[in-house]
Amino acid sequence: MVINRVRIEQAAIGIGLLAVFVGILTPVLARNDTGVGLIVSEGRVLVWAVDPFSPAARYGIETGMVALSVNNRVLIWMPQETYPTKAPSPDPVTGEVPEVTPDPATGEYPQPVVVWDPPAPTPVVLGNDALQALIDAPL
Repeated sequence: MVINRVRIEQAAIGIGLLAVFVGILTPVLARNDTGVGLIVSEGRVLVWAVDPFSPAARYGIETGMVALSVNNRVLIWMPQETYPTKAPSPDPVTGEVPEVTPDPATGEYPQPVVVWDPPAPTPVVLGNDALQALIDAPL
């Protein structure tokens, strides 16, 4: 019975040492890499290389793509739907503001007009030094 207790204690010590060893080495050897290489070219940030089997490859990122943002810094503004909140114009004679009323024929209220802002993809103007500093920072 004493032999079994000694072996259980030795196994517990071995498991404890293994857990401590793994706990110490994990932060040292673990790699938190997205698997993508970026470069600055003509005022844009381009994907230079994508490691196979990396998170970037799994998300479908390919070499030659243009980065829209890096580290939450927008580099290219993409068109988005916006709904202007313009109130109805006041009547020039009375000065009263008409309220929005439904269409008498259908009973439906008029739909707001959708505006695309910006109308086309618009790059944010940054110098090559600022872009290089963005891609040199950890992603």
